[in-house]
Amino acid sequence: MNTPRLAVLLGTHRSATALIPGLQQSRFALTHHCLEPAQLLEAIDDGAVDVALVSTGPRGLDVAALSALSRRHVPLVVLDSQPHHQRWTNFAGVVLGADSSIDLALSGLEAALRGEWLRQPVERAEVAAALPEAGFETKGESRIELRDGTAAG
Repeated sequence: MNTPRLAVLLGTHRSATALIPGLQQSRFALTHHCLEPAQLLEAIDDGAVDVALVSTGPRGLDVAALSALSRRHVPLVVLDSQPHHQRWTNFAGVVLGADSSIDLALSGLEAALRGEWLRQPVERAEVAAALPEAGFETKGESRIELRDGTAAG
């Protein structure tokens, strides 16, 4: 695969303006700049995406959308405000901070294509439990497992 086809769904304008120019100049072909999860899922279902870069939160993906993606088995890089949180412990993919640089995002995309799990160190349970969810609704679920679509609690 010489030029991987990339779809993005970024929840904030700041993330988009920080990352899109660098993505357009990378080896990835930015084929889909999605504004809602349904657009991303449609592009993946159509076979038009080799890897995806998405963010969580109110204007990004929620647990239901991440679970829907799990059934597509596409390499995925998730930008989250709490990439160290325990909910990502069993996530079969790449999780980066919401404010990641373009270089880190590109490294994450490369790792996702190779099937690697790129992860920040997980916080201790007592520290993680004291932190607010920062706009990411887990609906009582504490971990996300993308590949098989289940979440453990």
